[in-house]
Amino acid sequence: MRLIWQGGGNFNEWTSVYLYTSDILIVALIFLWWRRGAREIKWKDFLKVEFWKKTEGALLIFLIIAGLSIIISPNKTLGLYGFFKLLEFALLFLYVRNNFAKLFNWEKLWQFFIAGAALQSAIALIQFFTQKSLGLKFLAESPLNSDLAGVAKIIVDGEKIIRAYGLVPHPNVLAAILIVAIFGLIWLFLKKYQRLDMAKKTIFGAVFILLSSALFLTFSRTIIIVGLILLIWWL
Repeated sequence: MRLIWQGGGNFNEWTSVYLYTSDILIVALIFLWWRRGAREIKWKDFLKVEFWKKTEGALLIFLIIAGLSIIISPNKTLGLYGFFKLLEFALLFLYVRNNFAKLFNWEKLWQFFIAGAALQSAIALIQFFTQKSLGLKFLAESPLNSDLAGVAKIIVDGEKIIRAYGLVPHPNVLAAILIVAIFGLIWLFLKKYQRLDMAKKTIFGAVFILLSSALFLTFSRTIIIVGLILLIWWL
């Protein structure tokens, strides 16, 4: 990790721009993918309706909304940095979608991802209701306390309340993970519905409630609203 820009005089991890080793690896991966075959797609194909599947269309709409939000961002540098991070992982998603389908069992991948998101949700709920971190520093848990500067909070009747974090650096990151997990959970449920007995349907329902509860307690309004719109459109 390398700090390449810092906003203001004092260091703050939320107002700084970083270049991670993972960024270099992802960009290199995308470039090699393009060199290998993605460049064969003709630009005029992008104008054809059949080129855009629901997933790609939803992703494009999300990126357009994120890009337009830079206009109203109080810090254009951080806004651009955030947008390029979204673009980076959107391209990574497209790479995975187009290259790993034949190599991996998507059902298993979704099951592992959803299990991880469920664990994050359980930790986030405990953090929220205890209003403190759980001492999981060895799992990269952020130090949480309503009096700590830099911790994401909401104010209710003059009282500071910590938003749900999980084991990620910010509630917005957790919200994005949970939205994706909910998409995956619904996809699995619809795919397996005819083969599910009542016990398994109950498990699906319990996991959905767990993920949705943690998502609500992140209080990430933009991500929740955009996620719900995309979910309704997808269904």
